[in-house]
Amino acid sequence: MSGCWLALVLLLAVATHASPQQPAKSANGLTAEQVIAGLRERNRQRDALLESYTVRRVYRLSNELTEKRSELEVEMAFRSPDQLEFRPLRQSGSGFLARHVFTPMMEAEQRALTAEHKRRSAMTEENYEFTLVGEERLEQRRAYVLAVKPKREDTYLIEGRIWVDAEDFATMRASGRPIKRPSVWTRKVDLLRAY
Repeated sequence: MSGCWLALVLLLAVATHASPQQPAKSANGLTAEQVIAGLRERNRQRDALLESYTVRRVYRLSNELTEKRSELEVEMAFRSPDQLEFRPLRQSGSGFLARHVFTPMMEAEQRALTAEHKRRSAMTEENYEFTLVGEERLEQRRAYVLAVKPKREDTYLIEGRIWVDAEDFATMRASGRPIKRPSVWTRKVDLLRAY
């Protein structure tokens, strides 16, 4: 009897191994690769047209060991191709944390605008593995949800999820954690960016 079970287990193992998994597809039949190809092309088009923008950002930090917190609200202004300025609007909590974490983080973001840094941090197959997780409605729009996993350790790469607009292939949201700690002062960084 145990020989029958062993043969059945081996048969199932061979059958499972022999049938390659099909890539996950969205409701309209797109694969993760097709979604990323659309994202890449539309990003190229948007970059060519983008001259400038201004946004408000809020950075929050808490140190669980010392129970210190800091929050910084800034106005960030971008001018093509590589100018980025931060204007502090409001800061509360620990000034020490703000100086040692927020300031270097914003300086690193300014350095990240070089062509080489943009290439190394872009949402492309060169930098990430993508898995189509499904679709969701986000701000009354249909979005593809993709899990993103960096192919190397780099401060500018995140492990998490991105939401890509199903109509215009714009990144709507990114959520996750940097694969490499951006600072010795940080242990856990949660990123949530809405576009």
